[in-house]
Amino acid sequence: MSFKATLFEIENQLEYINLDEIKTAIDDLAKQDNITHIAWAVHDRDILDDGTPKPVHFHCMIKCQKVTTSKYISKFFKHDNKAISENYVQKSKYGSYCKMVQYLTHKNDERKYQYDYDVDVVKVKGNIDDYYNTDLDVITKARANFYPIDFTFKNKSYSQQYLEIEEFDFGNSQMGQSNRIKCFKQLEFFYNAHIKGIQLKGVDRDMNVIYITGAPGTGKTTVAKFLANTMGYDICVSSSSNDPLQDYLGQKCLILDDFRPSDWQLSDLLKLLDNHTSSSAKSRYNNKYMNDCKMVILTSVFPITNKDYQKYNNEPLTQLFRRIQSYIVVSSDNFITYEKLDQNGTPTGRSYATPNPAKEFGNEGANILFDTMAKLLQPKVAPLIHEIEQLSLDTTPTKNK
Repeated sequence: MSFKATLFEIENQLEYINLDEIKTAIDDLAKQDNITHIAWAVHDRDILDDGTPKPVHFHCMIKCQKVTTSKYISKFFKHDNKAISENYVQKSKYGSYCKMVQYLTHKNDERKYQYDYDVDVVKVKGNIDDYYNTDLDVITKARANFYPIDFTFKNKSYSQQYLEIEEFDFGNSQMGQSNRIKCFKQLEFFYNAHIKGIQLKGVDRDMNVIYITGAPGTGKTTVAKFLANTMGYDICVSSSSNDPLQDYLGQKCLILDDFRPSDWQLSDLLKLLDNHTSSSAKSRYNNKYMNDCKMVILTSVFPITNKDYQKYNNEPLTQLFRRIQSYIVVSSDNFITYEKLDQNGTPTGRSYATPNPAKEFGNEGANILFDTMAKLLQPKVAPLIHEIEQLSLDTTPTKNK
């Protein structure tokens, strides 16, 4: 019965078609523009499961540029001037021309006799070597399992995985491109399900809020990116606009760059920065759930005690001050990190002064220095944080019974 495909395998015993007839058929096929690749081999050393020799037979692997019928392929193979049965033309069971070509020597099946590629395989048309020499791991693992999606989004964000799929090596064939599209669809499906789960469960967030202030050109954004890179977080930088969250796609760090009180309603900002609610943050087209976000950094030329804040929607700002866990003041000479803000918005607690490298190296030099420091510190920071958290658990006072 006829079928349509782009990959075909012809298998038949030499008892029913001889070598001269095979060569004539394949030579004629090679002249067809729609046929892009042909390779074949005679298998005369195969052993059946019962230990007896398998009848001598041949395999011919054919790749077409466009969808073709099995009837068209079969008419080229004739024995005693009669076309062989269409039943000997099979649709590829491998779905990959790489696997088809490698089967000519049983390279992808170690249980069978291993033929010599250079001696036993006849390369008729197309660059067969590229397919045969393709790494088996790419075919059998990467293409079978595609890209390993982290559907919990704990270790890798949606945006990280999207970029990795874009750069992932699926091979150069059409099958590889098809697999890439499947991975994008799977990622989208899992992320939508993940967001739906957050909506239904109402999971609390675990997020640090940092406020960085200083005059223009002192390196506030550089400091913000350094903090995120050190933690190993991917970054969404959102400058002031009508929709500050339009580019947020699940990144672990959100930087609200050049933040102004006029950009947000206070109620919306408090929802965004709250660790105890899974309500969505306002965005123009689709509101965004920020539970995957581990760090929000606000950079602003406005100190938190600026008079503009005192007029912020004519509402008390105590809740905003309470949400800010670190407050950093950047100047041309240094940046000072404060532990927290009091109820009036005044920096309080322990403070740490760090020289600003931009003074000595310039903004570009400071960027390079911070990037280098982040790469060196990143593998050390995570264990340190875990150690501090563990220490905090161990030293928590218990009530007397």
